[in-house]
Amino acid sequence: MELILPNDSSELVSKYGKLEVMHQLALMSGYEEKVPTIDQFIDDPFYLGKSLGTGLYPIWREAGRIIYPTPYHSPKQEIILSGAIGLGKSTMAKLIILYDVCRLLSLEDPHKYYELLTSTIISFALINATKGLAGTVLWDDIQSWVEMSPYFKSKVNLSKNRSTFFIKKIDIVIGSRGRDFLGQATVGALFSEINDMTVVGDQGKDNLDTITKRRASRFGATKKEILGHLILDSSNKGNHSFIDTRLEQKKKDNIDDAIVFSYSHWEAHKHHTKYTGEKFQVYAGDMNRDPFIITKDSKDLIHALDQGRIVEVPIEHLPDFTANIIEALRDLAGVSTFSTFSFLSSTSVINTVFSRPNIVTKPLIVLDFFDETQRLENYIDLKTCSFLNKQQRFIHIDLGLKFDSTGIACSYLDGYTDTKRFDSLTGTQIINREPVFVTEWVMEIRALPGQEVAIYKIREFILTAKKIGYPIHTVSTDGFQSSGLRQDLTLKGIKTELVSVDRNKDPYSHLRNCMLEQRITAPNSEKLIKEIRELTENEQKYDHPSTGSKDITDSVCGSIWSCYQNIAKGGTVVDAKMAMTNMDAMFKHLNKNKLETTLLSGKH
Repeated sequence: MELILPNDSSELVSKYGKLEVMHQLALMSGYEEKVPTIDQFIDDPFYLGKSLGTGLYPIWREAGRIIYPTPYHSPKQEIILSGAIGLGKSTMAKLIILYDVCRLLSLEDPHKYYELLTSTIISFALINATKGLAGTVLWDDIQSWVEMSPYFKSKVNLSKNRSTFFIKKIDIVIGSRGRDFLGQATVGALFSEINDMTVVGDQGKDNLDTITKRRASRFGATKKEILGHLILDSSNKGNHSFIDTRLEQKKKDNIDDAIVFSYSHWEAHKHHTKYTGEKFQVYAGDMNRDPFIITKDSKDLIHALDQGRIVEVPIEHLPDFTANIIEALRDLAGVSTFSTFSFLSSTSVINTVFSRPNIVTKPLIVLDFFDETQRLENYIDLKTCSFLNKQQRFIHIDLGLKFDSTGIACSYLDGYTDTKRFDSLTGTQIINREPVFVTEWVMEIRALPGQEVAIYKIREFILTAKKIGYPIHTVSTDGFQSSGLRQDLTLKGIKTELVSVDRNKDPYSHLRNCMLEQRITAPNSEKLIKEIRELTENEQKYDHPSTGSKDITDSVCGSIWSCYQNIAKGGTVVDAKMAMTNMDAMFKHLNKNKLETTLLSGKH
């Protein structure tokens, strides 16, 4: 039930102001305290001023005014916060939760207001892919805000046997599944990064459906406005992500209960960034076309494109879109890319990346389990590789026992390159140092029909390589069936690790970024290129078609990821060029200091 001013209230409004009249009406209809406006709630140190204040982006302050046109009414029950990364969506989501808590606490008796049993816990749910994430990503911040707010500190339940965090049996609960909120009247919920809620089946959908039904059954009967929201917070991932699918279904069903706030990086930062105003156009792609930058040569295509997929981008971000258009569309423009896109379809990028000769002499090695004279080192000259290049190698083995191929790839760090990015916080171009990788060789192995792949031959190959001085840093494998191989190699003094490239998208996303930015070169293997071209993206991972494979690609991805993770951990891999540069700088600094000391002391 919306709080509506009576028809004859013009004189009161003229005398006292519309807001004050609404406050008084609220106090006569179940409230015991005036609810602050959303701006007052953000700015006033009594509420969240100490935590937020001027730190909240103007786009979210304006969004708050749209969500809450008055302190006592919110026209939409479902709020979707999407768009680019790093814009403070999570901050806004937590702000909405606490403002709704404030509105509910302002009721004299929330249970009586909604005709609930006095023993019922009224909860706000904080939901993430795992309960641990819900605690560290969501609850920790909210608890910190509460501790800095005199208002909320006065509302914390201090009784010894308390069952809820706040007074009036109002609580904030964390969880990852609907069952975490059984027995509670959930009035509002924050579904953080709901596009990534894929730990268990249809986790995102199941959670939202469960909370929505319980919320309607507990609070819908009185016909009063529910003082809580369903907040879906997630960056754009790919077309037909959870949020995209949900909005499409609402449109089909003529359901108008949601409001979407989706911003680009430049929209969010326009208040403190000096953009020149010059722009270029990007086509965000569709079911038939990959994204591309619209140039003079492609202007004639515009009339045939979906106009809603054309994005106007500040010229300052041209280097970002040139280097990696898919990443820039998602992270900067906040635009969904289609899940049907191939992993890497650019012919020019493929030709540049897969340009090395494969030093393995056969594209497919069929191993006879019982032929002990057939050894893998017969198909590759590792001595020459070791003599020419001493960089530490990372070998990844994607093991297939009977029907699948076994893929083996070897990669190493080949230095660093500088990439330019536009920093919207400072309004300047910044230079990032990014690693450059080389996949030195790839190997595809199959067993003879009726046999299993001879794992002992793979083990002997690795041990022989180490014996002749091939610089192996780490051997990684994917899957439980390869634990024996890792154990055998570990006993022989070779560092091993379990590396999965399919548990999340990070390894393949990193590989694609390296390819798009041309920070990797790899063997010109026909099978590898075929696998790369056929890879597509779904919500959980990058996968091959039902009639295809990705055994060699998995091995390349695993070896690059293992090398990259070692760099991220501050590992022992050192780039010779970079080391020389650092040493030159160090000696230059030392000589300068020595010269200055000599001049100052007069000993010259």
